[in-house]
Parts: sequence; structure tokens; C-alpha cells
Amino acid sequence: MNILLINGSPRGENGNTIHLSKAFCEGIIEKTKANLEILNLNKLDIRDCKGCFSCWKDTPGVCCIKDDMQEMLEKIKSADIIIWSFPLYYFSLPSRIKAFMDRQLPLILPFMDKNALGGAHPKRYDSSNQKNVIISSCGFYTTENNYIAVNAQFDRIFGKGNYTSIFCAQGEILRTKEMSNFISSYFQNVRNAGAELVEFGQISEGTKKSLNKNFLPREIYERMADASWGIEIPQNDDNKNEQKDKAKKDEPSLIFTRQMSYLYNPKSWDGKDRVLEFYYTDIDKRYQIIMGKEDSSVIDENFLDYTTRIETPFSVWEKISKGELSGEQALMERMYSVKGDFSLMMNWDDYFGIGSNNDTSAVKTTENNDKKTNMNLLLIPWIIVWVALSINPLVGGILGILTCSILPFLYLRYKPVIFEYISIVMINIFCILSILNFDIKILVTLSYLSFGLLWFITLFLKVPLTAYYSLNEFKGTNPLENRLFLRTNRIITGYFAILYILTPIWTYALLNSPLAVFTGAVNSILPAIFVAFTNKFKDFYPKYYLTKESK
Repeated sequence: MNILLINGSPRGENGNTIHLSKAFCEGIIEKTKANLEILNLNKLDIRDCKGCFSCWKDTPGVCCIKDDMQEMLEKIKSADIIIWSFPLYYFSLPSRIKAFMDRQLPLILPFMDKNALGGAHPKRYDSSNQKNVIISSCGFYTTENNYIAVNAQFDRIFGKGNYTSIFCAQGEILRTKEMSNFISSYFQNVRNAGAELVEFGQISEGTKKSLNKNFLPREIYERMADASWGIEIPQNDDNKNEQKDKAKKDEPSLIFTRQMSYLYNPKSWDGKDRVLEFYYTDIDKRYQIIMGKEDSSVIDENFLDYTTRIETPFSVWEKISKGELSGEQALMERMYSVKGDFSLMMNWDDYFGIGSNNDTSAVKTTENNDKKTNMNLLLIPWIIVWVALSINPLVGGILGILTCSILPFLYLRYKPVIFEYISIVMINIFCILSILNFDIKILVTLSYLSFGLLWFITLFLKVPLTAYYSLNEFKGTNPLENRLFLRTNRIITGYFAILYILTPIWTYALLNSPLAVFTGAVNSILPAIFVAFTNKFKDFYPKYYLTKESK
């Protein structure tokens, strides 16, 4: 299969639409062997049609203009799938792709097609098995009513319903790193569309629906788009013709801050206004985002008392927005410092979460994904066994096995963790050995050691043990990919690992003393203290880490 991707963007490979078109081709190639060739029209010598009709009269099928077009015509004829990729220019086609289409006159015959509505010309070659796909993006908030001219053009060329179209609104968002989660999902839908086209001959209605969703609501998108030009138009100016003369050019740092403010989610308002202050240390600029009940605003003078202040070089944030630096890396390397109320940083996605403002883009989770983990499912069976075995080995062994048998029913409500399954196996082994009259002092001591080693081993895994339970309270995106979140939980996991590895030392001593029956109860006190400590630590440590002086 031959795929011909015609890139009609004047910006060539630097355009937005070409990335969508490439994703579509990736979906095709995943399903079938195909040769992909990309024609960047901005790099080809393709002159305007002269309208001389030499290709009809004098040299049938051959244009008199000696440029790159003759070779392109051969590529068109041999293509199985032609993808027309271009941005929307003035509600129609960019000039280069229109010139390219004009120069296809040699591919049609001069005679009138008497069966064509409105008149047309038949083709010189058989294209009945050739598929045409139109992929385009625009800068408007919606595609509705903006592609009328484009559809009319291709309806006349290929016939209505004889081609596939993917139109993407808010095209500039495709390069916005802050929306990477939504963008990656959209690109995957485009790949799915390509795969479906070659597998089923058409794109499914579900995929079409997913491709027609807007990234942002109209109000937010248009405010961000307007701000990107760095020109603030007076809002209460009745003389619209003079607005351009009165417009104020803004600093890039102010533009960036203003665009950020437009992502503010008023639903996060908790009864009090917040003042988020940015101080860009490298350019000595200061701005405040006022986060109110209904909306947000940005001020660059007459400052208020801030509730949270972020001190950072503006160059850092520029690199993040351009994708040259990850936000996580900047955070971990302390490229910025935070003062004042730290809760805003911990709940950043609640205040500036794009998804919360855009119900149409919200991803529905499955019932299983809605379940939460519960550390009690890990700890309680061990505690029961430790207490019961110390009192009566036989009863303790039976009780431990019964407790483990109940756990699977609890997984109907809670999300299980792999370490809970491992614990069930370990507990049952110790309980069976206890029933078989193995030395209870050694069994209990080894059980603490084994539990401690389980915690210790997870320190060397990508995700430490407590992280699976702490993510219930994590409000950011991708918690298991957040290095600070993992760092905090690795420390907490280390505390518990040390506790349970050391516990066998005094456990064995207690079991050989008159206080043996109290061993389980005594050993439950320290973990309870550790739990109280770690509940405070998980809130303290991220704040401590981020509020250190930046490098």
C-alpha cells in the first residue's frame, strides 16, 4: 500500500496539522504494510496553472510547465491513500495546496461528464479504489461553520461522501505541553482512526465523536488565544475602529501569566480569595493572579498581600512551556521556591486543572479505577496473627487462615495491591506451621522479619509500598510518575522497613519472658505511632522540599 501525505502548510514540518496527519498514518501502518511518502509543498517548485489547456490539446496528460509537478502527478496516480493535510486559511485552503490542486488538470479529460450534477470532467486514470482523507486544523474554538468552503471544494472534486475528513479546532493547543494528557489522548484517537480506515474501510462513530470534542470551552480558549498576541484591547471602548491604536503591548512574562490565569477553575473556590504571586527572578518582574469566586484576574501593579508566592526564573517556565524542560524536573531540582500557603501547590490541579473546566473532555473511569486502596487490608491480617499466635498457636493459626479467606470479599469494595496477595501467602504459611506445632517463638519472630523484608525490598522497586496507598489522597496527575510523591513514600516505606526488621530483636526477648502473651499487643503500639508520624510526614516533606531556597 502506498500512502501519499500532501502537506499543504506554508510552515511545512513546523505546522500543527502535519503532526495529526502523521499520527493518522501511524495508525494505518500499525494495521498493514505501507510505504509513506510526505510531500512538503513549501519546499517544491510548483508554479501556478496558466490556464492554457496545453495538457488537454497539445500534449494530452502532460503539463507545459517544467517544474516538480509532473513527478507529483505520477505519485498521485500510484497512491492508494492520499492524505490532504493543511491548516484552515481564511476559511479555505492555503494558496500552495490550491495551486497544487489546480495543476492536476492533466489528470482529467477535456470532455464533459454528462452524468455529473452541475458539470464535471472524467479522470484519465482509474481512481475508484483510491481513498482520499482530509486532515485540517484551525485556530477557532470549533470547526462548526468554519469548513463550509473546504467541504464544498472537496465535495465537487471527489463527490460528497466519497472522502474522509478529520477537522480539529483549537489547533494551537496541539503544541501546548500543559495539556499533554488531553493531547496525547486525542492523538491516539487519530491513530485509531487511521487503523479503522484500513481495517474496516471507514472510521467508527465512536472515534469520530472523540475527534470532534474541543480541548477547552470557548470562553477559556478565546481568552487564551487573544492573550497570546501580547495585545490587550480596552474592554470598554465604543470606538472599535480605534482599538488597534489604543492596544497595549504586553511583556512575554505577563502574557504567560495571564494565559495561566485563564485556566483557573472557579469550582475550586472554598470561600476565600487567594492571591498567587509570581516573581520572575531573572527579569525582575512581579505579577499576581487573584483567584476569586467567579473568575481570576492578573495585576502587575498595586499589589495585594499574597497568600502564596512562587519565586522562579521566567526562563525556567519558558523552557517548560516549550517542552525543553519537564515541570517535574524543575520541581525536583528546586528551580523555584515557594512561600506562604503551600496547600495551593499541593492541590494545583484543582485550581488550574484544565479537565475540571472542560466537561466534554473528561475521561470516564471504570468502576475498578474508582476503587481505592486500603492499607488496613495489608496490616490487619498480620496484626491479628501476631496477637493470636502469641496467645494460642493453634487458635491463632486457624484465625489467621480464616482472616485471609475473608480478604478476597473485601476486594469487591477496595482495590487490591500485589503486596496484599503476597502477604496472604506468607501469613498462611506461618499459620500452617503454627498448627503443625513448629516453635511459636521462632515463627512469630520470623514473621516480623519477613514482613519487614517485604517493605525493605519495595525500596528498590520503582514504586515503594506506601505509594500504592498514598495515591488515594494525591490530587495531581500521574502520581506514580511523580518523583517527589515517590521520594516521599520511599522515605516512609523505609521507616516501616527498619521498624519491622528491628522488631524481631525485642520480640524474641518478649516471647521468652513472662510477658509473652502481650507480644502482639506491644508490637502494635510502635506501628500505630509510626502511622501517626507518617500521616504528618507526607504533608510536611513535600512542603519542606519545595520551600527550600532555590538553586
